[in-house]
Amino acid sequence: MLRTRVWAMLLAAAALLPLSPKGVGTEQAPRRVYEGLLVPMGEILRPARIETPRVGWVRLERRGLPVLEGRLVAVGQGTLELATPGGELRLAAPELLSLTQIEPPQALEGGERVRILTPGAVWLGTVRERGPDGVLLELPGGAHAQLSRLEGDT
Repeated sequence: MLRTRVWAMLLAAAALLPLSPKGVGTEQAPRRVYEGLLVPMGEILRPARIETPRVGWVRLERRGLPVLEGRLVAVGQGTLELATPGGELRLAAPELLSLTQIEPPQALEGGERVRILTPGAVWLGTVRERGPDGVLLELPGGAHAQLSRLEGDT
């Protein structure tokens, strides 16, 4: 009974709303593109979204969450959009602790088969990404392993 009454009120309210012709009010805001090379920190909290094709890779440290690295796609509306190897993410600005520009990881074409000696293990696999902090390996079974460099490693 109560559910029927609620639906009746919603339908009556919807009938009073003016209908707009198809396409009216559906225009998108013009695309804004930032041409600078540095992260536009002042644009993050602005109401308009701005694309950042030339900024490149960033490292984001977040409160109580893992560090993320990826290509900065856009900022604005209190968010940052990041393209990572796992897909695109939209992050809320308040959860950020720091934002640092970094060099992009070097992707090797076709992958290079390697054997990496570490204390207590030997890793065999195909290099998928190589960056200043380490390497991402694809292991023979299809799993991935991220190996980080320690101070003094070559």
